[in-house]
Amino acid sequence: MVPPIDEASQDVSFLRYRTALIDAVVARDTEAVVALASPEISLSFGGNEGHDEFRDFLNVPVGKLSDEYKPRAPQMRAEYWSALETVLKMGGRFVEGGFYAPYTWLAPEPRNMCVNKVKMSRIVQSRNVSIYYRNCIIGKIFVHEDCSH
Repeated sequence: MVPPIDEASQDVSFLRYRTALIDAVVARDTEAVVALASPEISLSFGGNEGHDEFRDFLNVPVGKLSDEYKPRAPQMRAEYWSALETVLKMGGRFVEGGFYAPYTWLAPEPRNMCVNKVKMSRIVQSRNVSIYYRNCIIGKIFVHEDCSH
């Protein structure tokens, strides 16, 4: 089990900042969210960064999408905002001068968690969830076993 962690209250100025950011996200206020973001914001591992790119991520401009994705622009926009809101509300931790959110990003990996000799772990944020592997239920609790052989 990975218990929720939110260390934001350890820094009152950061807590005020994050509260303002969450409020802006809940209101779907693109310009307020962009203004609260660092000009050097990094949005992916692929080099997307900065306020203009962030604004595009939030707005999902139809003109910048390939034809196959244009009909999905409203859905993509809603999903992006929803994911951003969820991440910000999940809490986080201060590590080495930075705040990492959601808290699950820094969750320790369980040791010796295997399914059919394959090391794997996932965090499920719901109750009474059955876990499947290759369309076969493996149960609600993983069995710890040695993956080395």
